[in-house]
Amino acid sequence: MTLLLRTHDRTFTNADALGRWVRARTRACGYGCRVQRLSGGMSFREQVELYARSSILISMHGAQLINAAFMAEGAVVVEVFNCGHFSDTYKAVILEAGVGYIATRDPRPGCDQDLGRHMSETSRRVGEAELLPALRAALAFRHADPACAGSAVDAGSAADNRTLEVATLRGGSHT
Repeated sequence: MTLLLRTHDRTFTNADALGRWVRARTRACGYGCRVQRLSGGMSFREQVELYARSSILISMHGAQLINAAFMAEGAVVVEVFNCGHFSDTYKAVILEAGVGYIATRDPRPGCDQDLGRHMSETSRRVGEAELLPALRAALAFRHADPACAGSAVDAGSAADNRTLEVATLRGGSHT
């Protein structure tokens, strides 16, 4: 599993803590979590290899998601949107590659209004309660065993699915 970071904008400001949290929640399913910063020093080949090795990719919305087309069929992308922006720009490419797609939006009040990508905040802290439903959906997509997806949940967790979209090319989509 890869938590992918952009180097300048639209990134997780709490990436290290988020990586530790994801790692702890997915250990029971046999996953680790690599926190990977995309940098200008990565060759195209290195980027393709990174995506090809990622069975689950978690990333903020942005152009780096076009490379998800190089992920293996059956992998899954979790696209995290900022408050005030939601777009299907990369969804079609991801689905056509045979990769599962999960989108999650900032759950704060008023964030469901699309103000356009230039009007939204660009880097932010992503909370565990926001990411948990997407993480559970990604694990469920990858594993037929529902216990694996359930293992990502703390006993008292208050996960909210209202800001989640799950889609596959074969299975349609739902929110």
